[in-house]
Amino acid sequence: MKPITNHLTRGSIKAIPAFILIVFTLILSSCFQHYFRTGTKLSAEGAAILRLQNSNKYFILHCGDNKIYGFTNVLISPTEIEGKLVELPPEHSKYLTPFVGMANRVKKSDKEAALLEVHLYTTFSPRDSIQLLLPLTSFNRVDVYSFDNKRTTGNHILSVVGILLGAPVAVITAILAIGGHNSSPTPPPPSTGCNCPQVYVNHNGLYKFTSGVYSGAVYSALERTDYLALSGITPVDSMYQLRIANAPNEEQFINQVQLMKVEHPADLNVLTDRHGKILTYKKTISPASAKYDDVNDVTAQLKSTDQQYYSFESKANADGFSSVTMKFNKPSGAKKGKLLVHAGNSNWSGYVFKEFVSLFGENYEKWRLQQESAAPTTAQQWQVDQGLPMKVFIETENGWEYVDHFALTGNTASRDMIMEIDLSHVTKDKVNIRIESIFQFWNLDMAALDFSENATVTSVTLNPAFVMKNNKEDNRGQLLKKDAAYTHLTNKDYISLEYNVTTTSGTSSFFLVSSGYYHTMPPTSGKTDQQALLQFKEKGAFDRFSRSKFEIVQETLVKTKK
Repeated sequence: MKPITNHLTRGSIKAIPAFILIVFTLILSSCFQHYFRTGTKLSAEGAAILRLQNSNKYFILHCGDNKIYGFTNVLISPTEIEGKLVELPPEHSKYLTPFVGMANRVKKSDKEAALLEVHLYTTFSPRDSIQLLLPLTSFNRVDVYSFDNKRTTGNHILSVVGILLGAPVAVITAILAIGGHNSSPTPPPPSTGCNCPQVYVNHNGLYKFTSGVYSGAVYSALERTDYLALSGITPVDSMYQLRIANAPNEEQFINQVQLMKVEHPADLNVLTDRHGKILTYKKTISPASAKYDDVNDVTAQLKSTDQQYYSFESKANADGFSSVTMKFNKPSGAKKGKLLVHAGNSNWSGYVFKEFVSLFGENYEKWRLQQESAAPTTAQQWQVDQGLPMKVFIETENGWEYVDHFALTGNTASRDMIMEIDLSHVTKDKVNIRIESIFQFWNLDMAALDFSENATVTSVTLNPAFVMKNNKEDNRGQLLKKDAAYTHLTNKDYISLEYNVTTTSGTSSFFLVSSGYYHTMPPTSGKTDQQALLQFKEKGAFDRFSRSKFEIVQETLVKTKK
């Protein structure tokens, strides 16, 4: 295999150190964030404002005409407040429209000024007046910015884990993008974070990472079929071209890889559920409310795919998991709904899994071999009982009922996923849905319901016309059907796949339908912690394990800051 540098110009080679620095800067720009909360009150009390004044807070006045001023030389009585309107200084003009009830990002350099701010909202609109005297009853909102230590510390913990798991991959991927043209036999770099086969799609001559597949299928008893949506796939040299690469410290056993093409009307969207059923959706409805621990509102986070996550940080519920409860308005007569989510496993999930594996010490391989002979239903049910996937419940006239779960995605890419839900036993005009999983194990970015009828679509499943392992060994025969013949990938192995382009009469969506499993081969040593491992026979043990690890890392991080 030719080294990556064979495909780079001399100029680009010289630029690599600076380029790596840029990539690391981009990585770190989303890490080690600082956060504040608004502490919003819907009325103003003289005594409370006086205490804030005595703490040298900076007052900002939001007026009814949407103009915003600094409010200085403040005088407070039990019923009135007086002050001078001034132009806002730059240091107090950056965080004027925060999210209420949510963590808001603040730059470290801005933190000192922002946390001094008190925002007063009034319906009054000043007219050429510099000195104002207003009744306290004219204020309908008061925001006192305060540091969100819990969210900030949690972000720093996940940032450390994320860099350890993912930063080297981002650098290699970026370097490959300089010269990784289709003509090169160099495979796309595998990821260290997902622990599953890595899928890349050829877009105009450049293989781009899409996602991992059948994450969590870490031995043969857990083999499953994954349905990965391939957005924007286009033919290259009259063929659809993909690659699947091994990941570090793993080996892959790939059973079958097909390309499913679904033709549908242009005004419809298409996804498959985890069982392979094709579902259409058109107009989604966001939750009217979404809360965890009954009081923490995350409705805004779940309304759109915008990297504002709910990360399952709630207290353990009655089942022993973190959860979020959502309420949706139900159209009259609706008997079915389709729950759509955009979500992915967190970097923390990769860290927790590695900590779990370390409990086996030098006997991990022995344990894995024992699991190979386990009944598939037993092995899969253990994952569900431990809450590794996201489990979905619906409230009916008979109480909360389990619907299904969203399978593990791996933590290198999040996905759109869909689930059909029977609403025939929901008699009210609201649909209440609960999603639960392990503490900090998932990032849930968006959730919505679609109540439209499932439309008729046309689908065709294509077998690969060409399969080459490492560009030199034909493996097509191994991947044409589910059987005992597997393509086996180790070290830096990869397979290249090509599918024939078929005629299309309308809009088409594509899905990679792949089956298989993989082995993780972590560098384990030392004695087996039998006492700790026995706990994992109990439901919810993984959630408790995640919480305990998070507390340990949090305490360590706090100590290092002192």
